[in-house]
Amino acid sequence: MKRLFLLLAFCLVGCNRTTVTPETPAPLGEVSYQLRAYSADGQQAFATELPGQARALFGPSQDGQVWVAVDGEALAFDASGQQVGEAKKLQGDPRAMMGSTVFSQSAAGVSAYDSDGKELWKQELGNPLWLTPSPEGLLVGTATECHLLGPDGKEIWKEKFEYQPAGASASGGRVFVTVSKPALFAYDLKTGKKLWEKSWDGGENNWVGSVSSPEAVFQSLSSGLVALKAETGEDLWTSTAETRMLAYQDGKVFGQVHHKKGVVVDAKTGETLAEFDLPLFVTIPLVAADGKFFVTGNVVPELPKE
Repeated sequence: MKRLFLLLAFCLVGCNRTTVTPETPAPLGEVSYQLRAYSADGQQAFATELPGQARALFGPSQDGQVWVAVDGEALAFDASGQQVGEAKKLQGDPRAMMGSTVFSQSAAGVSAYDSDGKELWKQELGNPLWLTPSPEGLLVGTATECHLLGPDGKEIWKEKFEYQPAGASASGGRVFVTVSKPALFAYDLKTGKKLWEKSWDGGENNWVGSVSSPEAVFQSLSSGLVALKAETGEDLWTSTAETRMLAYQDGKVFGQVHHKKGVVVDAKTGETLAEFDLPLFVTIPLVAADGKFFVTGNVVPELPKE
């Protein structure tokens, strides 16, 4: 009954969107906005056309769906690329989901909505930069701080940084916050107690947060991809795979390289398992769900050769 209620709470208009294959490119001169999924060996599973440019990709939700924010609305897709739901138009930009609660951000702060679009709470934090769900609540990054908000929107703890937080991941009772130095900080997720920190001399962290498992945390640097022991921050391995946005799933790290390339790395060894072309300009972070890695981006048609 709960699943039925959640399905009925969505507007299903436009659920039969066209699935685009590599053999059916966009008309000449027209940019196509797409959601694509790839298997762990780099094979494309599907490409689905979106009604506009994606502003966020997040999930998976409790039903295993991935969500795409387009023009203030959140569209839900299943593992086959079919649109199965649509949250009503929300204030701000949808950026994250926990259970059936959708979170959006605006210059004023963070708002939480139920599946009917009813506002549950609002927390004024001042221009949030990113939202990351965790088992203990919502992690919110601002220009200088990371906040953990509980299910009711009340602040549980916060941490202030000298450098701007670029993102966070949470697993195994820990949260890992990346800052632009580059450096990585580990905290107890429940209490906010600092556990360890790791910094690197020179270079940049590509302005992306980490991804993590209970055993390890993975961070993209300008010099490559590194893995650290989640408990202590000890170095596990370093890969020369040049990655930017990351996703983790089932012992594999998926990375996007220079907008048009993808790479899959073994999470235990750092070995590159697959490299492949991404025939679209990836525009926002990646999501892993149902054994696949999801990306959104723009497909720009090639100009005819003279």
